[in-house]
Amino acid sequence: MGQPLLVRWWLSRHCQSGSLVGSTLELAVAQVLASGYMSDLEIILCQTGKAAYIMAVLQTLHCLPVTGVELLIRVIEEMHRVDQSRVDMSKLQLTRDQVIHILHSTQLAAKVLDLSHNTVLVASDIPAIVAAAGPTLRRLVLMDCPVIEGPSLLSLIGERPQELKCLEGILHPALLTLEKPDPYPSSFTFVNVKSTGTWVCTSIALFTPAQVV
Repeated sequence: MGQPLLVRWWLSRHCQSGSLVGSTLELAVAQVLASGYMSDLEIILCQTGKAAYIMAVLQTLHCLPVTGVELLIRVIEEMHRVDQSRVDMSKLQLTRDQVIHILHSTQLAAKVLDLSHNTVLVASDIPAIVAAAGPTLRRLVLMDCPVIEGPSLLSLIGERPQELKCLEGILHPALLTLEKPDPYPSSFTFVNVKSTGTWVCTSIALFTPAQVV
């Protein structure tokens, strides 16, 4: 029995028995990624809850091959079939081009995009990703992304605000500190003048007119 037929037979057997979970599913995904026969994965994806299992397997990989990216597209589509408002790509080691390809392929109207725990992306990748996500995007989550350095992110927000104008917020440690570095990007400033004649300014780095409403 040839490798493609062997993989297909093996998957069918375990899917029918309902035993395709845990380490068994991890082995199944690895075999299909190696063989390149993406159609075999439809057997798994059609089962309730299996998309989340496959996502967990993909999150353990240090980098995704081409077949892995195409599988991830199908997994994301399946997981967000009902609710597209928050798209979770956290814990996936995706490059900028891979993220853009996935966003273009899925065409999800995401309001929140989570790219946390990514060790590949850098600050300069953000504008292209925001553009690919489309005008519905309001929040970008970038927690525990060690290569997206705070100073680089703040400089990007200050120097290229037009490319981030759809965003109401970026969740990153550099934007969550009480003490703000100088200079600090500001899209909106509120000035509070007290009766004593003193005044206090509060600035936020990202702001959209819709937030006022």
